[in-house]
Amino acid sequence: MIRIRSPGRICLFGEHQDYLGYPIISLAISKYIFLEAQKVNKPIFSIHFPDIETEIEIKLRNKELTYESNRDYIKSGYNLFVRKGIKFPRGYDIKIWGNLPINAGVASSSALIIAWIYFLSLSSNREISSPYNLALQGYNAEVKEFNEAGGMMDHFSSVFGKLIFLQEQAQKPVLNFYDLLLNGFVLGNSMERKSTVDDLRKVKKNSLDSFRILKDIYPNFNKYHTSLVQITPYLDSIEKKFRKKIIGNLSNRDITNSARNLIDNYYKIKDLATESQKNLF
Repeated sequence: MIRIRSPGRICLFGEHQDYLGYPIISLAISKYIFLEAQKVNKPIFSIHFPDIETEIEIKLRNKELTYESNRDYIKSGYNLFVRKGIKFPRGYDIKIWGNLPINAGVASSSALIIAWIYFLSLSSNREISSPYNLALQGYNAEVKEFNEAGGMMDHFSSVFGKLIFLQEQAQKPVLNFYDLLLNGFVLGNSMERKSTVDDLRKVKKNSLDSFRILKDIYPNFNKYHTSLVQITPYLDSIEKKFRKKIIGNLSNRDITNSARNLIDNYYKIKDLATESQKNLF
C-alpha cells in the first residue's frame, strides 16, 4: 500500500508575484490532499475521487493520453513520465481525497499534482532524484504543460512544507526554507469557487504590460532592482490602471524582501544567543 499526503499553503508575502520572477514567502498548512494506492493484477490505474464523485481509468499502454480539458492534471502528470520512456510495471487501485478546500486559493490543485507525481515515481520504480526536482515536475505538469500563467510557489510549498522563501529565476529558482511554524491560523472559506487560472492570466498580463510601458519611457527600468523613488518622476505620464500595477508590484517586492531579511536576522540572533537567552525564542 502506498500512502501519500500533500499540504496546501497560505501565502504570507508576495501574493501574485512568483510568476513575475519576484520573491514570495509562503507557509504549508495542516490541510492535505491524500492518496492511497493498492496494487492490482491488471495493467490499469483505477483512480477514485470520492469528494467529487468522479472516477478515471488509465490503461497502462505507455502512450500519451489525450487531454479532455485545460486542467487535466492527472493525465498531464502521466504524460510527463511516458515522454521520458518510463513504464509502469503494474496497475493500482487509487483513491484521492482531501480536507483542503477546492478552488479556494490554498493550492489544492498543486497539492494534488505533487501527490500524483510522487505516486507515479514510486509506482514506476523511478523515484524522482530530489524534493527540488519533484516541485519542478509538479510545476511542469500543472503550469508549463497547459501554458498557464502561474508560478512555482504552490509546488515548492507542498513538497517542502513549513515556511519557504522562493524567487523564480531564469536558470534555477532560489529556495530557502525555515523551521518556523505558526501556532495556528484561521482559514476562511467563502464557498465561492474562484476562477484561479483566468484570474492569474489576467493579472500577469496587466503586470507585464505595465512594466513594458514603464520601460518605454524609462529604458533603465529593471523590475528586480529599480526602486519606486527612481521611477516616481515618470508615473504621472502612465495610465492609472498601469500606474497602480507598477506601484503595487514594486512595493510588494520590497516588502517581501524586507520580510525575508527579518526572518534571516531572527535566525542569526537566535544562533548567537546564549543558552539562557534561547528561551526567549
